[in-house]
Amino acid sequence: MTDKPDAEIIGADGNIFVITGIASNALQRAGLRDQADEMKEKVKNSDSYHSALGIILQYINPVGKESELWNDDDDDDDDDWGDDDDEFDETCENCGGWTDDEMSHLCDDCHKLAEKGEI
Repeated sequence: MTDKPDAEIIGADGNIFVITGIASNALQRAGLRDQADEMKEKVKNSDSYHSALGIILQYINPVGKESELWNDDDDDDDDDWGDDDDEFDETCENCGGWTDDEMSHLCDDCHKLAEKGEI
């Protein structure tokens, strides 16, 4: 893969599901949904944490938390997402990945797991 999107995984929670969610969302925002699905399937079938990280790094450029997205230095109730459009953008309450589901607050992957009773 030559043009890999940046994904802010450096400094993020080290849980492999969180990292996978961040990477998947970066791919999806870049219009690479098929690659996101492929990556998630490979990670799911990997045999170790390090193997899963290696797979993720084949799909994204790891970057640090440099955007307003991670701005936690104020105590007000305003969100720090940096966009003013009307579309709902929130993080999944289970893995930290992006969701646009205002009702469940779960990303697509976690929603599927919840339906199966796995989370």
